[in-house]
Amino acid sequence: MAPDFRRGRPRVGAAVAVALALLTITHPASAHDGPALNYRWVDGSGAGVAAGRAADLPADRPTELWTPDMQALLVLPAEALPGPPGATVPAELRPVDAATLAPLPEGLAPASNAYLVDLDLAASGWIVLAAAHPAVALLRSSDGSTWEVVPHDRLYGSMVGGPLEEPGLFLVASEARGGVPAWVLSGGALAVGLALLFVERRRRRQPVG
Repeated sequence: MAPDFRRGRPRVGAAVAVALALLTITHPASAHDGPALNYRWVDGSGAGVAAGRAADLPADRPTELWTPDMQALLVLPAEALPGPPGATVPAELRPVDAATLAPLPEGLAPASNAYLVDLDLAASGWIVLAAAHPAVALLRSSDGSTWEVVPHDRLYGSMVGGPLEEPGLFLVASEARGGVPAWVLSGGALAVGLALLFVERRRRRQPVG
């Protein structure tokens, strides 16, 4: 049975569990414990360029579609795709630079690429995305001009999942934080510390008059 994100903790079938286990191995950092250093962004920063995937999916049995870098996954039950037994449905899962889309709701910042889900749905499935920063929301947009919050749940490692009821753009969001970035603060603290140490050593070497 596939995970049900609308009924508390997800229940995961064997095939989905294997897929999520592979995602966990690839992305061990937790979305709630700190930044995922090996995240791949569309612009090529981080661990490399994010990848997408397109495929013809069977319409009469449960299936999964994930990107080659395993940062995004669609979990589709047998009834999710329209068509008779033996038919296939074209599907695409493509990363999009969130900076090219509408701003997120106030207080939120992108914690992942946006992912375009393009396929025909007859029933709900699930989408699972890796996050590069602590996740507080999963967002959906039909055309990239406005965002809506959809239910989400933390899965394994940095993975966040939610219901896939309509195609569109999906993105994991973190809490927006103003001020100086943490790495600047840490670097500044180090510089100040070294300066104080230098001054203290000079003071000690200065002869007492």
